[in-house]
Amino acid sequence: MFQIDGLINQVNCTESYDKSLLSITINTLIEKTKIDPITNCWLWTGENYGSEKYGRLKFLGQYKPTHRLSAHFFLKLDLKSKRKLACHKQECPNKNCWNPNHLYVGNHRSNMKDALAIGTRKPIHKIRGTKKGNCKHGVKDNCNQCRKEYMKIYNKKNYDRFFRPFFGT
Repeated sequence: MFQIDGLINQVNCTESYDKSLLSITINTLIEKTKIDPITNCWLWTGENYGSEKYGRLKFLGQYKPTHRLSAHFFLKLDLKSKRKLACHKQECPNKNCWNPNHLYVGNHRSNMKDALAIGTRKPIHKIRGTKKGNCKHGVKDNCNQCRKEYMKIYNKKNYDRFFRPFFGT
């Protein structure tokens, strides 16, 4: 369990950084943080980016999302990895929270599952022939019935377009 007091001593990342750089970065994180007493979220009050209002902070000359920095420092997330993400747990409703207790290292699939579970993302069912990817049968994976309906329509259109002029039917 991470506590905001004495946070510098709780750093557990795979990279070795200069203590002064680490101290400055973590102190900046702490200075620009408001703790929500109800959710225990560490809410970033500094600069935000994106429509989701994720916090960001300059680290080693580049802007990094605060929750990703937190996961890097305390949960051993590799900052260079594009496949590993700093994901908010389903219990944490705030995107600008950087509390390591509310984060986990995951991938795109686990992040999308969480987004579906909490309702911040709508389900997508992509299959040719269904309107905008919505299956009317409620099937999550490939829907054979939708595929058959699509092929009927597709074949009829192609028959009408290509063969009717030749055969005059």
